[in-house]
Amino acid sequence: MKKLALLLLGCLALCLPAEQGKIDFDLDAFDREGLLGPADGKRSVDYEFCIPDSEKHRREIHRIDSNIHFRPGSPGRIACGEGMLRCVGNTQGKDVREVLGKLAALEYVREIRRIDWE
Repeated sequence: MKKLALLLLGCLALCLPAEQGKIDFDLDAFDREGLLGPADGKRSVDYEFCIPDSEKHRREIHRIDSNIHFRPGSPGRIACGEGMLRCVGNTQGKDVREVLGKLAALEYVREIRRIDWE
C-alpha cells in the first residue's frame, strides 16, 4: 500500500506539468496558502473554466473543490459555449498545484484562465 501511495505521488509530480499547459498562469508563483505577491501584498487569484452543463460534471468538480461556483448563463471571458457551464474558483487557502492539477487533468476541462476583475 505504501508503495502504491509513493507511485501515485510520483505520478502526480510527473503528470502535473503536462496538464499545466491548460492553465494560463504560473502555479509556481503561489505559496502554500494559495496566495501570490510580496509579503506585504499577498493576494489570491480567481480563475474560470468551462464544463459540460450536467449534474454529473458539477458533482465531479465539487469533489475536487467544493468552493467552486457555477455561473449558468454567464459565458465569462473564457466564452463557455452552448451546453457548457462556467465555473469560477479562487486560489486562497488551497494547495493550488493539487486542485488546479486535478481540474486540468479532467478530459472535459480544456483550459483554466485567470480572472482579472476590472
